[in-house]
Amino acid sequence: MAFVSEIDMIYSMDCYFRQTWKDSRLAYSRRAETSSFKTPSTLALSVTMLEKIWKPDTYFYNGQKAHLHTITSPNKFVRIDNEGNVLYSSRMTIKAICPMHLENFPMDTQICPLELGSFGYSIENVIYRWNPKRSVVIAPDMKMSHSLSLLHKVKQAKLLPGGPYSKLIIGFHFQRFMGHFVIEVYVPCIMLVVLSWVSFWINREATADRIGL
Repeated sequence: MAFVSEIDMIYSMDCYFRQTWKDSRLAYSRRAETSSFKTPSTLALSVTMLEKIWKPDTYFYNGQKAHLHTITSPNKFVRIDNEGNVLYSSRMTIKAICPMHLENFPMDTQICPLELGSFGYSIENVIYRWNPKRSVVIAPDMKMSHSLSLLHKVKQAKLLPGGPYSKLIIGFHFQRFMGHFVIEVYVPCIMLVVLSWVSFWINREATADRIGL
């Protein structure tokens, strides 16, 4: 998680975005194996093959901007097993919209969603589901900014009307660190108020000192 902006109501994160689907047309036989040659159960393909096979047109509903990392080469790979199961993985930086409710700032919690689905295919063609074994994984050493912490995540799948379209949603729950605002905001304000009261304890004839405070 890179940053969360209350002013622009957006957040940014780096992630490995992985999609898996089955295309029986890509299945291959392993019958030609011999004692000296073994057909691999999984083939690692060049990313140029993505232009020659079908892939889902996944996009982010609330995405504002996203880009694929290309240093030193495009950070993505494609693997196909002998049954036609395709694994497509890419490293991305995503900037998404996060509607926030700041009535209780700075003692608030926020839920920032990330919604994804197909741009053009309805559920008659594509249905999105979370991987039950490994759907959303957050790095254990991930650190947020000095004012926010990630509490937990909630994921769900739903159907959209008007298509209908399949859609996946992940919600990141954030809580604000009170310690930061106590030190940076509350304590300085309290000290200023207390200092302003000192003028009432000074002799009323010491005009210069009272004006200085």
